[in-house]
Amino acid sequence: MSKPLNILQFCKKIPYPAKDGETLAINAITNGLYKLGHKVTVLAIETPKHKLQTNAFPEYFNSKIKFHSEFVNTDVKFWPALWHLFEGGSYNISRFYHPDINAKLQKIFQNQKFDVVQLEGIYLLPYLPLIRKFCSSNVKVVLRSHNVEFEIWERLAEETQNPLKAWYFGHLARRMKAYELKHINDADALVCITDRDADFFKDFGCKRPTITLPMCVDLAQYPLVDFEKTDFASVFFLGSLDWIPNQQGLIWFLEQVWPIVTAQMPQVKCYIAGRNAPKWLTDMAYWNVEMLGEVPNAVNFMGQKGVQVVPLFSGSGMRVKLIEAMALGKPIVATTTAAEGINCQHQQHILLADEPLPFANALIRVLKNKTYAKKMGLAARQLIENQYNLTDNIAQLARFYYWLLN
Repeated sequence: MSKPLNILQFCKKIPYPAKDGETLAINAITNGLYKLGHKVTVLAIETPKHKLQTNAFPEYFNSKIKFHSEFVNTDVKFWPALWHLFEGGSYNISRFYHPDINAKLQKIFQNQKFDVVQLEGIYLLPYLPLIRKFCSSNVKVVLRSHNVEFEIWERLAEETQNPLKAWYFGHLARRMKAYELKHINDADALVCITDRDADFFKDFGCKRPTITLPMCVDLAQYPLVDFEKTDFASVFFLGSLDWIPNQQGLIWFLEQVWPIVTAQMPQVKCYIAGRNAPKWLTDMAYWNVEMLGEVPNAVNFMGQKGVQVVPLFSGSGMRVKLIEAMALGKPIVATTTAAEGINCQHQQHILLADEPLPFANALIRVLKNKTYAKKMGLAARQLIENQYNLTDNIAQLARFYYWLLN
């Protein structure tokens, strides 16, 4: 049996409470590696948006994981943003680089030895020279890519109706793409969240060993829903409401899809849950739509409601809330963009549509046929059990790390 790995997991945000896709994906790796007997140290950047809340840490994290954090003000500032328009670098990348993190890293490396340093996202690559300086040459630095980052901004530029925003998003996309492709070979290996992302980076020149580690879930935390205890005549949306792709998709759904649904099924209600909803969104009024804000337990919320809708037209990587709903056995209607990177089949595990009328018709079909909805939900659960379970996927990651080291 191989000796346990000693891993530093370096994150650009505090991992708990796990309220978004990135933190859930980070926690899956931390939890999975710990359960396999490996030693995990977590260094996280505390930001104004993601503050340190130690009371949100689970018991195993408090007792078994070495945790370090340092505050960095990553808020967007007008003058630095303006300067980067002309200077040539990526402002989004620069916001996460700070000398205090350099000092924290140096102190950690002076006190601990690691086999692997895992960078949770491309935003942490500016710290790579310091990591190389203070770590042994035997240490492998691995980039965990949660998305093809520039695609998020590229798609936002395509979707927005505001010409000024379209130009600025396009500018951010070009800068991010240049950075992403220039530095994609800097780490010793690449861990992508989807095969599509891995293929993209290979096509654009990635020569490093690459593996796909999808978002995976601990099935014990996602009990199969009891349809008889579900408010089936309901639709729900769950996601961070300060994320522009979610805002755009939600407005499209409420304005173009929901009126078609309620014209045929006026009794159906829509529940929208998520943190940091802007006032302009909460002030909007739609028939049978309830804005709930942040819910205390996302799994309980999803289990109680009927059909999940995921109307997303931009973004990259995997939609974690979709994976979670599948694990619960929920029926889902989504856009093809929302389902990217998930090995699901239309009409077997999920219903997919990209135009208002087909999306509405798919939703009506599920709402009117509980037997079909249940069958689709069970197939989705089976897919998660077979391909996205925590144990098998993290074991594959550990094997990849042993291979890198040897």
